[in-house]
Order: sequence, then C-alpha cells, then structure tokens
Amino acid sequence: MDPTERPIRIAYRLLHTARKHSTGVMNGYTKRVNHDMVISKEAFQDQYISLKQKYAKSLVDGWCEKTDPRKHVFEDIAIAAFLIEFWKKVYENKHSFQFRDLGCGNGLLVYILIKEGYRGIGIDARVRKSWSAYPTEVQECLSEQIIIPAVLLRPHPAIRKAAPEQEDNGLIFKVPIKLKPQYQGNRKHQGAYTYEDGMIPSVVTPMGPPIGPSMAPPMAPPMVAPMGTIAVPMVPSILTPMVPVDGKLQMVECYSSAELLASPMVNTAEFQENTFIIGNHADEMTCWIPLLGHPFMVIPCCSHNLNGEKIRYPISRVKQEQNKTLSYSSTSRYASLVDHVEDLAGMCGWKVEREMLRIPSTRNAAVVAYEHDEGPAKSIYEIIALEGGANRWVENSMALTRRPPRDH
Repeated sequence: MDPTERPIRIAYRLLHTARKHSTGVMNGYTKRVNHDMVISKEAFQDQYISLKQKYAKSLVDGWCEKTDPRKHVFEDIAIAAFLIEFWKKVYENKHSFQFRDLGCGNGLLVYILIKEGYRGIGIDARVRKSWSAYPTEVQECLSEQIIIPAVLLRPHPAIRKAAPEQEDNGLIFKVPIKLKPQYQGNRKHQGAYTYEDGMIPSVVTPMGPPIGPSMAPPMAPPMVAPMGTIAVPMVPSILTPMVPVDGKLQMVECYSSAELLASPMVNTAEFQENTFIIGNHADEMTCWIPLLGHPFMVIPCCSHNLNGEKIRYPISRVKQEQNKTLSYSSTSRYASLVDHVEDLAGMCGWKVEREMLRIPSTRNAAVVAYEHDEGPAKSIYEIIALEGGANRWVENSMALTRRPPRDH
C-alpha cells in the first residue's frame, strides 16, 4: 500500500501513540490530572461533537472580535457541552431552571445555550461587537449592566427586621472620575471641565434641579452625570479637593445605595430561586459567585478579591498535597485562586466538586456546586468580613465600564 494513504497514516499515528505511552510507563509516568469526575467522557464527547457540527463553522467564519476564533469558539462549545450534560444530570428538564452568565464577554456561550433551548441571560459591564451579530432572540438575552451584589446595597437583616419599610442601607459610594480642564489663553474657565470619555457636564444641587456654573460653590467645578445613565445628585461638600495630577483634576461622583438599586444599569444579582449561575472566566466576579446563594459553575481565570482588586491568595499545605495530581502547579497563582473559590463555596455550605474540563486552555478547572452540605454555613456578612470587606467593589466595578474589555 502507498504510505500516503489514509489507513497507513492512521496506523503510523497509532504506533507512535502506543510507543509514547509505553515509554512513559517504563520511565515511571504517573497521571497528573483526573478528568470526567462529574460527567462521563462519553456523554461529554457525544454532546461536544454534536454542538461542534452545528455551530463551529458558522461561528468561526463570522467572528468579529479581535481574539482568535479557533480558541474561543471551540472552548465555549466544550463548556456548553459540559453544562448541558451536567444540567441533564441535576435538573428535570430545560424549563425547570434558568441560567445567568455573569461576565459573559462576547456572549458566545449564551448564544449556544439559547439556541439549544435553554432559558437565561448573559450580563456584562461592557457590550461587545459580537452581540449585534447574534439573532434577535439572543441579543434580547444579553444585558449591559454592572453587577453590585444586593448585600452591598440592602439593609442588614437585623435592621430590615426592625424597619421592614427600609429598602436600602443608606450608604454613599464615591467613585473617582477623570476631568480635563479646558483653557482659553491663560485663563481657566469655571465650568469648562469635561469627561475624557464623552460624559456631559452638568451641575446639580443635592436636592434640586441643575444650576448654572456661575451658581456653583467657589473653587468647585461642575458635577457630571454619565450620558444615558441615571442622573446622580452630587454634593459639593464631599467632593475630593481639586489636586492637579499630571495636569488633571481628581474628583468623585457620589452614588447612594437607593439610586444604585433604582438604576437600570445596575444588576443586584437577586435572581429567581431556580437560577444556575455561570462564571466563565468572570475575573472580578469569580469569588462573588459562590456567595450569591444559587447553584453555580465557576471557571476561575484572573485572581481578584471581593473588592474587585487583583490579589494572590496563599496556598495551604493541605491543598498543596491535594493538588499534586492536577495539571497545573500546586504553588501557582491559578491553583491558589481555584482553591480559594472552593473554600468560599465550602464556607457558604455548598458541596463542592472540581472538574478539569476538556477545553483548549491551561485554566480549565471548573468549580461546581448544586447541593448544600449538612454542616453549618457562615453568613455572607461573615464571609465578607473574613475576606477583608468589599467597600471598594462599587468603585472598581463601575470603573470597568470605562476600560476596554480583556481579550480572554
């Protein structure tokens, strides 16, 4: 037979693989990762092949993001295959639950799941180019919102019990904004301050309608409200001093918890009881998802704390021993993040499972939970305190809307 014929090439490939495995065993190779702990390999692969045949070519050909479609398309198809098989295992049917994909990015996973007949919504702080390319029924399931968990805005349960009519906790959140002074000759115009990213300047009193620049307090530039979002009263007395930094002035917007609760741009993650939460490389939301009180699957990627700030979590010696069988270094930043997400879920009372997904990514650990443990669980308030608080979450999450999205 001709050595270029397909049967001969397949035979050579099989011989090469057999030799590789045999040599590994002779040299003392031990398996470093255990796949298929939650879903069987056969069920996952059958579902993956089916989804790939349906969607892969059209999605790759029509890709409009700057990222590599071959990585993202096949990765999200694999994640969808895992979720579909997992949901078959834990839910009665497609209509007995709904999903929320927090930090959905390009919306590809939402697209596949919606097309497969599942109900749900993808939420992200920034709209993506891909969203407009999806069918109308998928676009309607993609929402541009920032997520501020209700625990940061609602009254403590003890206060709510004493005052049932109180809907918010009365806090004021200060969010830094960037203003750029405009000059005419050597004179600075009072009121001539504008956002660098296209915000519209206006001056408002704490309780009244907009006022003109000439009525503003001395030395105070006008307050500003984002175009297309809620107009938030600004209180001059709590603005930061106008300190020049590299030719710019630092000020803050002030948002009350009541205004954030009322804003259509804010999602408080108060979902229906039958909701399953997805965190597919959700970055800042990764550690929040186990705390939201719903079954979930989190695929950690970048390490952030409950303030939305980058952090490296320490590795415990017990976890280090357990991680020796995994596909990533037990002392890596990623390993410590995965362990920390598991720890948070355990503190919330979840029975936690870990699956090493068959996806084209080195960050392929999925933390899954859908049942509660019988032991005592800590309250979300206790966990936030143990984590060092979340006072800067509002500031950092709102800042996301002014930064370009990450390419992962």
